[in-house]
Amino acid sequence: MDSGVVNTITEIREGFSSHCSCYNNPPMPFADPEVRKEYDRQRSKDPKRREFSRQWQKDHRKRANELRNTWLKNNPGKVAEYRRNYMKNNKDKEDARVFSRLAVKFGYLEKESCHCGSEESQIHHSDYTDPLNVKWLCREHHLEEHGGSFR
Repeated sequence: MDSGVVNTITEIREGFSSHCSCYNNPPMPFADPEVRKEYDRQRSKDPKRREFSRQWQKDHRKRANELRNTWLKNNPGKVAEYRRNYMKNNKDKEDARVFSRLAVKFGYLEKESCHCGSEESQIHHSDYTDPLNVKWLCREHHLEEHGGSFR
């Protein structure tokens, strides 16, 4: 670390672990962009960091949506790759979603309102192996069913 350039994540942790504010804001520039990406990946796994991010997004919903939409627009290749990977790794979920959407479209499954009375309901699958066995929930109750997040 003599030259002021950070070369590895280990150097960051060793040099800044005792100073929380410095650890959260490491010196720049990173010598290697891949080191920066790995550092950001590791940092994003920190529970405190995740909670801060969730709270910020909640408090600044409009700005968070603008940033998200800009990123989605500017990174169509990454978005497509993420979607392909998700569908490959969650084949049962995707199949159940497609099957139930088609069942609604062709009249085999009738859309219902949420138990709270909201007409804006979404399909919830408790068991992806039985795609026609669904609950109709509004977004709020659907999030509750998933423990507050779809992730």
